[in-house]
Amino acid sequence: MEGKKYPADKQALLDVGNYETYNRDIMRKVFPRIISDIRTYKPRAKAGDVIALYFALLTNINGRQTLENGEPNPKYEACFLSQEELARITGIGINRIPVLVEVLRRNGLLSDVKHVWDGTDRFIYYYPSFCPSVSEKGFIVDGNGEIVRPNYEDISDKL
Repeated sequence: MEGKKYPADKQALLDVGNYETYNRDIMRKVFPRIISDIRTYKPRAKAGDVIALYFALLTNINGRQTLENGEPNPKYEACFLSQEELARITGIGINRIPVLVEVLRRNGLLSDVKHVWDGTDRFIYYYPSFCPSVSEKGFIVDGNGEIVRPNYEDISDKL
């Protein structure tokens, strides 16, 4: 990569590790399909909010594998921002975040969502799928080679 020039100083990001990877087909194929799917239920839905939410979750994951004492980090690869903070940074109404999280989960863009209790405090850990395989028609292909086909029937009134 010596001598290669990148726009907006991409090399500086690569050098310090301040970047995250994602499969560009998510933007090219998956999100347009998801938006189209949502609009079949609610034509005027702000379906594009699902994009901002996914990237907010993806870019705010915990990247530390171990704690300072050397033990495994239970928050590793999870985004654990509060719903209030997600609403603040994305501009999405706080009441819409849970249903959009469910849309991401059903489409395979979140591998897991865990509700964790610490005493009386509840935290939600979101585990984004970093670089999933994508079919030509814009569906995520899971680790078993199965196409993830979401069903929104039970949440269609909330979209």
